[in-house]
Amino acid sequence: MAAELITRDDYARLPEFDALFIRDTTFVDQYTYRFSRRAAGEGLVVIDDPQSIVRCTNKVYLAELLARHKVPIPKTIVAHAENASRLGEQLGFPCVLKKPDSSTRRCCSPGQRVCWSNPIAPLGIPACFPNTQPA
Repeated sequence: MAAELITRDDYARLPEFDALFIRDTTFVDQYTYRFSRRAAGEGLVVIDDPQSIVRCTNKVYLAELLARHKVPIPKTIVAHAENASRLGEQLGFPCVLKKPDSSTRRCCSPGQRVCWSNPIAPLGIPACFPNTQPA
């Protein structure tokens, strides 16, 4: 078996291979998803396959799926405007905040200043963390 490292510039070469093993962060709006879809369409074995990328980048779907199957996970709360002011007391510190459709996160400790990115800041989440302001 031979393996070859390809880059985002090798999209047109995908049909030359038997399989695609993606070892980069995957997002639906990123080149990795386009590669995954094309490779699956060409009949290649694909890791991470398109359906897995869609499911696993959706944190709400993933949390509900894991809970339904009783897979142990850290306490998970879907943040929205109505519960934003209570997140700190519900989760405790330190905690991790993630946008529902990404792999980015913010780690928070009491009194820590956090640089927020949309869409989290518009929810008013910084109000639940003392001394925290959106950047």
